[in-house]
Amino acid sequence: MSPETTCTVTVRRDNTVTLEFEVKRYQADLQHRPLTRDIVRRLDSLITRIPQSIAQSSSLAPSSGYEKEDLKLLGAVLFDILFGGQARKVVDDDPSRVQFLPLNMTLGALLDGRLKDFENERPCEAARSFRICLSLEDDTWTLSTYPWEFLFVEREADQGFFLGEKVILTRVLNPLPALRACEGALQVWLAWSQPGELGQISGVESLPKTIKTAFGLGAVEITEIKEVTFDTLLETLRAADRAPDILHLVSHGQLHGDVSEIAFRRSPEQLREARERAGPQPQEDVKQADWVAIKTIAAALGHERLRDRRCTLVCML
Repeated sequence: MSPETTCTVTVRRDNTVTLEFEVKRYQADLQHRPLTRDIVRRLDSLITRIPQSIAQSSSLAPSSGYEKEDLKLLGAVLFDILFGGQARKVVDDDPSRVQFLPLNMTLGALLDGRLKDFENERPCEAARSFRICLSLEDDTWTLSTYPWEFLFVEREADQGFFLGEKVILTRVLNPLPALRACEGALQVWLAWSQPGELGQISGVESLPKTIKTAFGLGAVEITEIKEVTFDTLLETLRAADRAPDILHLVSHGQLHGDVSEIAFRRSPEQLREARERAGPQPQEDVKQADWVAIKTIAAALGHERLRDRRCTLVCML
């Protein structure tokens, strides 16, 4: 991938945000205050009352105009938290003397400028996408509970857009174990979990090809696990002769109170029990999603029985 099509966004405990391309790095101050926190929680509480309209929509935003405006407002606040600070170029040619050169733009303007360049120059290749990898230094932090999948980019003449509509936004969970040196090809597991009522995640059809392009053909082996449940994922990891170097989970996310959750599919047993509890209500109203807290996932992957099979977990929401 060229440096113009992928970047890393890291939120640090010192209240700074780093935007890093392949050869350039920028930094800004995090724009997060108690009032901002209250706004995010209030808006998210309002929006999570209407999950069905989101699930039935073909994009990240629901079809109702009023609801869409709520999502845009929440997304704009989230974008300002990460990218609203004045950008500084990081110059670290000399490790003993790192310099921060102020730029006359926000970190968000800089990122959007790269997105515009990509939109204008990209060839007609469905497999070529702009990717943003988002991570927080400490996933127990309040910011880890925010619904970053709703990031909204404001543009002039009401041409704004939800970031997830134009890029592949990937959330990487921390802390991560260091990747060991790989013998042979890099092992990547693609675990697909898209419960029916939540709809399909757009822009992931060519993900296997994109991953191979990023690492180089022959340098990576991809194993796909379809319709994964939380239990079958752990069982597959324990039973594998070789654990994956990267576990790439494609699923939906939500904020439940202050807890970030990932949607797995319910197992046949879970669905049967849910239908029995539902009684006479229509069977189609029984949800397929099994919401699991991110902290639970991280704890399970770090469990003693899996300690020799640790891998980097990547979540695409």
